Amino acid sequence: MKIKFLVAILMFVVGVLFSFCQENKTAEYKQKIVGEWFSVGEECILDTTLLKNADLNLLPPPPPPPPPPYSFKAGYTFYTNDTVDVKCGIYKHFSGEYRNKFLRNKTPYEIEAGFLKIYGLNMLDSSWNYKKIIKLTDDSLFLKRDFENYGQYFYLEKYAKFKGNLDTTIDFDEILINGSYSGGPKGWSLVYKLSKRGYILFNTHQMDTSHLGFFKTKISNEKFIEIANNFRKIDLQSLHNVNDFDEDVYNERMSFWKDGKLVKSIEYQKEGVPSELICAKNQLMNLRHLLSFSKIDSSQVEQLLNTEQKYFFGYSMPMPQHPHYKAQ
Repeated sequence: MKIKFLVAILMFVVGVLFSFCQENKTAEYKQKIVGEWFSVGEECILDTTLLKNADLNLLPPPPPPPPPPYSFKAGYTFYTNDTVDVKCGIYKHFSGEYRNKFLRNKTPYEIEAGFLKIYGLNMLDSSWNYKKIIKLTDDSLFLKRDFENYGQYFYLEKYAKFKGNLDTTIDFDEILINGSYSGGPKGWSLVYKLSKRGYILFNTHQMDTSHLGFFKTKISNEKFIEIANNFRKIDLQSLHNVNDFDEDVYNERMSFWKDGKLVKSIEYQKEGVPSELICAKNQLMNLRHLLSFSKIDSSQVEQLLNTEQKYFFGYSMPMPQHPHYKAQ
């Protein structure tokens, strides 16, 4: 009887210590996660915890699954008020339809029992998305992607904390983004222009039926600097063309201008470019959902574009292979 009592006391003490350690670890995670993070890649790893002891001696191990048909080019800014800015946006996917609806950028997050929980990250429903924290230091964050089944493997998402250094080697006062996709049930294209002269201009074809045509909105100089600095989080000078132009996948051109002259351009698909670039682009594009735009006609558009820039706004898919837009 005395032994059972001692065992019960011991189990109680162990439980209290475990709970105390968990609380300390959670507090440490909450402190270290605050800041801005960008994806630096992902890795497919054999999960030995799912294998029986006898299976650990198998040579070779089970083959890994094929890579997912997409890559996470994610970026997050975690705040002390338990809110996270999902840089690429939170969307709702309509099952069976060829569209997604933008919902918001900021959403609640929690850290609980070693898991990072982000609300609304699942596109099919409004629920908490769970990612197990494998590693969290002052400059690295590793998350186990738990919401997809890869058998005996799992994907490890890797993030690095942004240190706050902005690249100023390229001076620009305008950014143009031209994207197109010719595959799938219907092709589409889009064009964006951000100008220090105080406006954002964009047009879309078929992708977004609520925004067909040319649209413009005014922005302050402070807003321009905020958006432009998102692109300065990348070493723009080091960027080069990534992948060949392919009408069957999504292609983009991004160009930077100063005083009406082209100073840098890059052609790319989503793979092979830094997540900072994808996040900066999406933050600019998502403004069409967050700001009030007015529809304008083509004559007004021409007044906002020089001769070279009209190539961006004057063609639908496929994008013209024009000599002005070879990578600089």
